Amino acid sequence: MGAKTLITIILLLFVAASAFYLILNEPAATSSDEEQSGNIDSADADTLQTKVVATYFHGTKRCPTCVKLEAYAVEAVQSGFVDELTSGQLEWRVIDYDESGNEHFFTDYELTFQSVIVSDIRAGEEVDWKNLSDVWDLVGDKPAYLQYVRAEIAAVLGAQ
Repeated sequence: MGAKTLITIILLLFVAASAFYLILNEPAATSSDEEQSGNIDSADADTLQTKVVATYFHGTKRCPTCVKLEAYAVEAVQSGFVDELTSGQLEWRVIDYDESGNEHFFTDYELTFQSVIVSDIRAGEEVDWKNLSDVWDLVGDKPAYLQYVRAEIAAVLGAQ
């Protein structure tokens, strides 16, 4: 491969990485910005703040089982709740609790190891949460794992 081709490839990768970075870090409009522009009223703002948040918490060092726990949880959420994810009624998060500033999650959710937490958020405040601790028992049975995670999320969605 010639030097010119190599430089072209490197520059293209840099442009692609820069575009990806900009997309990920684009600031979202705040509800006050939307209210001022007339897109939503204050009653709609409260509705938007009512949602379910499903979070997979993990450490920086991850074993194959921990990676599988996350992969199954992602599949359960993304294939089971397409409409809810699209509408914002359900939000999926992955958080490394070993990162600086995330230590509080251990006490907030009584974490002792990797976990899937489902939070009920109403009017912007977490009113309840549940640790789906059975994921560890079900990681060897993918269909049962998916069904369990979907049922627990659906129960919280249904309670709203």
